[in-house]
Amino acid sequence: MSELLKRDTTIKVLSILFAVILWFVVNPVTTKTISVPLTVRGEDTLKDKNILLKNKNFIRTIDIVIRGSEEKIKSVNGYDFEAILDFSKVNSADENTLGIEGPKYTGKEDGIIVQKVLQEYINIDLDRLEKNSFPIDIRTSGNLKAGYKMIEITAVPDSITLQGADTLIRSVDEIRTVINVNNIDRDTVLKKQACKVYDAEGNEITSLSKNLTVDIKVQVAKEVPVNLVISGKPAFNFTDGQRKVNPEKVLITGPAEILSRITELRTEPVSIEDVNKTVDTVSRLILPPGVKLVDIPREVAVSVIIEPLTEKKYSITKGEITLANADASGTLAYDIKTESIDVAIKGLRVNLSSININSLKPSIDVFGLGEGTHKVPLKLNLPVDIMVKSVYEVEVEVRKIQSAE
Repeated sequence: MSELLKRDTTIKVLSILFAVILWFVVNPVTTKTISVPLTVRGEDTLKDKNILLKNKNFIRTIDIVIRGSEEKIKSVNGYDFEAILDFSKVNSADENTLGIEGPKYTGKEDGIIVQKVLQEYINIDLDRLEKNSFPIDIRTSGNLKAGYKMIEITAVPDSITLQGADTLIRSVDEIRTVINVNNIDRDTVLKKQACKVYDAEGNEITSLSKNLTVDIKVQVAKEVPVNLVISGKPAFNFTDGQRKVNPEKVLITGPAEILSRITELRTEPVSIEDVNKTVDTVSRLILPPGVKLVDIPREVAVSVIIEPLTEKKYSITKGEITLANADASGTLAYDIKTESIDVAIKGLRVNLSSININSLKPSIDVFGLGEGTHKVPLKLNLPVDIMVKSVYEVEVEVRKIQSAE
């Protein structure tokens, strides 16, 4: 009986072995190398960890060797597998590789086995993600309209935050914009002015310069002189000399159409009536409606030099006196009888110092004088701030010239 059982078991094992061999003969097993696309996940989590993926051109597929029946393996391709590249597993910018999860067969055929994975990780190029804000360096080209000054120029916003690789952000020296202010004569807002990023050597960092804009607010003022207004006259034998006002020019703001018509600002009148010494005081500027001063008070310091008149005397000979408007017909002769005349002029010492006989140009006007002796006023060429002490007259004789028969 035992021999019979042994013989029966042997037959069964041989039958099973024969069946397996027969199956492999009918369905031979083979291998195949295929390319599996990587499913990328978690890339957006890097930013939260201040990590930057510098190079996104990493490999997007891996090769694997699969094994299965020759018939079934023919229909299997890379999209029947899931291989995951999960960047959420990255914890440091110092990491340079990232392991691949899987691949896992997700197809419909049974009996497909992943025999070998030819790439189990990929190389990654990471850097620390840096963020920093930089003020806007505003530069101008062109010139404001004549007589106008820029009082303030600002950017909105006044800084721009850049984000990128740590090494790149640390190389930034400035963010710059250049605006054209040519012929501007009023407050102006220049919209969406392009900005560029530069390193310390002045080279543009083009990768950071894209789509950077700011609005620029330009505030201008008109520069006009201050005219010191005087009223009255100094005491007898005194005169007003140099006039000073501080500041000599001021900046004003207001509606552009009003500023365009203003050429100066005047002070309220400063009286020098009957004074005999220098006047140092303050005077209020007269402002047209809507006009404001920039950074100065409305009262300005003024000074009017009051000096005593100095007298200077000259002796003028008749040879130094010229005749004006003499008869051109040649029938009259003129003879100055006054041999010399002493004249005195009055003025500031500094002004008198430059006057001499040549600059005085003494003359008499003989227009319309007939035969006889006449007293004619002496004329002197004097600056407006010099006066003669009195009226001086010259005696001149006019006679007819006898014609030769």
